[in-house]
Amino acid sequence: MTIAAAPHDAHEKTRASIETFVRDLTDDPRRARIAFVEALGSERLMRRRLDTLRAFSELLAAQARDFYDAPTEADAIVDLTASVLVGGMAELLIRWLDGSLEVTRERLIEDLSTLFVATGESAVAIARGR
Repeated sequence: MTIAAAPHDAHEKTRASIETFVRDLTDDPRRARIAFVEALGSERLMRRRLDTLRAFSELLAAQARDFYDAPTEADAIVDLTASVLVGGMAELLIRWLDGSLEVTRERLIEDLSTLFVATGESAVAIARGR
C-alpha cells in the first residue's frame, strides 16, 4: 500500500512508510548492503548514507508534526525522536541483512511500525507537557 493510499491512522501511515522503505532496500539486498554496510568503508558512500538518513529523518519529523499537530515547542523532541527512530531502523536493517536478527521481513516491518508509533506518540505527549 502506498503512503498516500493508507488510511488516516498513525499505524497504517507508519506501516506504509516503513514497508516502502524496507521493501525498496531489501527487494535487492545488494542495495541495502551498499547503503548500510559497504558505506562504512567509503567516505563518499558514508556521506550519502548520512544524507539519506538525515533526509528520511527530516521527512518523518515533518509528517509527525503534521499528523499529530505537534506544537511548535515540540520541534527539538520531534527531531530528536525522528533521528533516533531512523538511526535505529538502519542498524536493525544491518542486523537483519547479516542474519543476526531472525525475524521475517513482515514481522520486522510490523514491529518497527508499532515501535515508531509508540515512540512518536510518547514524544508528542512529552512536547505537549512542556
